[in-house]
Amino acid sequence: MSRMLLLFIFILSTPAFSQTGQGKFNVVDDVIFYDTETNIDSDHDLVEVEDVDEFRDLLMKHPNIKQVTLNSGGGGYYAGFDMADLIIDFDLKTHVQGECISSCVLIFLGGSVRTMEKGSRIGFHNNSWSANSIKDYYERKNQSKGWDTPFEMASWLYQDTQEEVFNELEFFIERGVDPKFAIQSIRDRGDEIWYPRRRELMRARVLREFDKLGDCDGVLDCLLPARKH
Repeated sequence: MSRMLLLFIFILSTPAFSQTGQGKFNVVDDVIFYDTETNIDSDHDLVEVEDVDEFRDLLMKHPNIKQVTLNSGGGGYYAGFDMADLIIDFDLKTHVQGECISSCVLIFLGGSVRTMEKGSRIGFHNNSWSANSIKDYYERKNQSKGWDTPFEMASWLYQDTQEEVFNELEFFIERGVDPKFAIQSIRDRGDEIWYPRRRELMRARVLREFDKLGDCDGVLDCLLPARKH
């Protein structure tokens, strides 16, 4: 048998490296890589609503997926929640390889087991909305929302902000994160991103190397990664 024929057979028998959409998603064996930072068009280098359907389709197409590996500076708040819900529903592990900031953290917290490669970082900052974006939203939505003046939008925005803060804190606590840490994560730091050290992430149970709280022998064991037996 010729070398060329053997090479052809090898290529056909090798598991395919699947890439979809804008290049954010790649499937390798039982891992989905979600990367919004590497070789991505600047118009799409963030977590987007469109990514949710793409992610769902990949999970349905590859039922063997066990882990989602993340590298993202964040993006859409609601898209992050929707992707986290899929991770929870499919009972997947999450892993950070690079950086995971803002709404990427929501996705990460969906994991039943949550780990971070050495040298990687997880970053937190409070949600923000620029004045120009608020003005544009008002001009686009004032009629459909029934706002006669910007003050009516301000009243809605006040309530909506409280709801977003509540939802985020509730989700953090639901996923086992220490409540005090959850509050610290949304503190106003201006444009600064807070990158806690690994040990702090472990103690706050953001990083969690065991599957369920029942896998711990006691409170101290639940605060730190599971011991190797």
